[in-house]
Amino acid sequence: MQTGHRNMLRKLEQDYERRKGEQMGDVREKIRLLQIDRKSNISSLESNKHTNKEYIRELKDENMELRKQLAELKQNTSDTISYTTANTIGCRKAEGMEELLKALDRSRKQYDDMRHRVQAQTALYEDLKDEFRDLELDSKKPSIEDTPEVKKIRIFECRLDKAMMKYNEAQNICRTYRQIVKRLKEERIAFDTQISAIEKSMACRDQDHEELVLLHSDATQSKEHTFQELEKLKVKYEEEKRNRDQELKGKQHILKLHLVNSTDKELDGFREFKLESSLEGVDNDIPSEKNSVHEQISPEVPNCVNAHWGQNSAQEFLSAFRAMMETIGSNNVDEAIEKLVDQEATMKKLLKLLHENEHRLLTLQQSNTDSEERIRDKELNHKARRNVNGEHNQIYTPTLAMLERVKAEYGHYDILLTGIKAGVGHLVDQIRRVQGDNVGARVTDESVCDAIEWTQNVLTHMLSIIQNARANEQLNIDAENEESFSGDIAQFAHDLKVDDVTSAFLTQGVDIHHSSWNHPAFDGQHSEQRDNIAISNRIGRSLASEIECEEAMSRDHIKSSSNQLILAQRKTKERIQVDPQNTYTSLLNRKTNSLTRQIV
Repeated sequence: MQTGHRNMLRKLEQDYERRKGEQMGDVREKIRLLQIDRKSNISSLESNKHTNKEYIRELKDENMELRKQLAELKQNTSDTISYTTANTIGCRKAEGMEELLKALDRSRKQYDDMRHRVQAQTALYEDLKDEFRDLELDSKKPSIEDTPEVKKIRIFECRLDKAMMKYNEAQNICRTYRQIVKRLKEERIAFDTQISAIEKSMACRDQDHEELVLLHSDATQSKEHTFQELEKLKVKYEEEKRNRDQELKGKQHILKLHLVNSTDKELDGFREFKLESSLEGVDNDIPSEKNSVHEQISPEVPNCVNAHWGQNSAQEFLSAFRAMMETIGSNNVDEAIEKLVDQEATMKKLLKLLHENEHRLLTLQQSNTDSEERIRDKELNHKARRNVNGEHNQIYTPTLAMLERVKAEYGHYDILLTGIKAGVGHLVDQIRRVQGDNVGARVTDESVCDAIEWTQNVLTHMLSIIQNARANEQLNIDAENEESFSGDIAQFAHDLKVDDVTSAFLTQGVDIHHSSWNHPAFDGQHSEQRDNIAISNRIGRSLASEIECEEAMSRDHIKSSSNQLILAQRKTKERIQVDPQNTYTSLLNRKTNSLTRQIV
């Protein structure tokens, strides 16, 4: 559906461009022909004027010669008469009356001949004078209102005016299309800026991708570094654990020795106390205490005996004592005893530190496993991202191609809609100019359909008015054509009497009376031109009657008659109210109808 609509719009645009080019070519060709006709007419008029001037000058010279000859003849006749009278008087005495009478007869005969000759020359002079007056009038303005060449000239002028009007309208359309081209260039610049911005964003994204690749490489390096540090920490922890175990074993051994020594000292003190109590005679309560002490000591006696037997190797104990002192880090026995007393608190601290280190080790192991999982996930995500990027590129490439096609199609539709809007605006301006309303609303994108509908309604209304006016005027035109038929016959007879120069001038131009009517672009102007020709025929007949009454027409009279002809043409145009570009409006009407159907 869209392709069919696009093809239809493309064909419509091509048809519109072709018709516009043909109309412009026709207008240029007509203007060129009119210019050629005008130049040829001007050159022929100049040549006729020059030949008429030469002919008038020759007639003037011939008239002067005839006048000179007439004066010479008059002078010769007077001389001959005086001479003959003198001879007759002188010879009257010698020859007599007969000779005198003969001379008188001869002189009378000569006088009569000269008088007849003078009368003939005078008649010829009057004829030449009349002809000179006619030529002088023709030289002032060779085109008279009732002559066909004047009608031809006026028709050519009308054609030239219409061609100039069409040329001006073509110039207006050309300016409109130039503005459209300017706007399209601005929109193209805007699209270029948008495309450049998109390209910049793509470059920024490529740069971000490169930075992410670098960050990934840094992350892999940091991962390897953390693995190495973790291995080092594990080795260090194992070493510390072994050292702690050795220290604990040594301290336990020292504690056992210390317990053995303390039991020996308590036994010695008890023995001394027993001897003193026996010597001083303590109360009867002592035996009970002794019994309790013996009860306490009795289970320890075997252990003490065993310990006593274990003291056989003094060297071993001394070496152990020295090792204990070195382990404690002090040579003072009191300090060593205090440290041994505080050994339980130290043991608790060590156990607490052991639990803390174990907890820390577990947290580090958990964080290590989490980091390994994150790194593994990142690697998997990077691979998946590569796959996703490949898929996105596969989707993105046809999307870009589709975007370019849509941009081209949008530009084509934008150009077409801009041309439609400009054509509709020009059509609205022309219709408002015909209606006399120079103030018109501007055609926008929202009001294009309303403007097309309004122009269609106005054009249909105007066509109905024109058809009614033509129907009303057709009866008058038929009556006027019947009246002008006889005038055309008389005019045709008068045209046959035109000299060879004028007939050659008439055959140079283009016959616009019939050839232009047969052209389809001037069908709407046929009735208007026939009305103008009928009016010009009536004015021409009135001017012919005035010319018959007068001997010659003055320049002011010719101007007044031409003004009457122009006023009659204007009245006819105002009465009919037909736009000279009705063909153009009809073409635009058909185009607007087709465009409205396509838009709907």
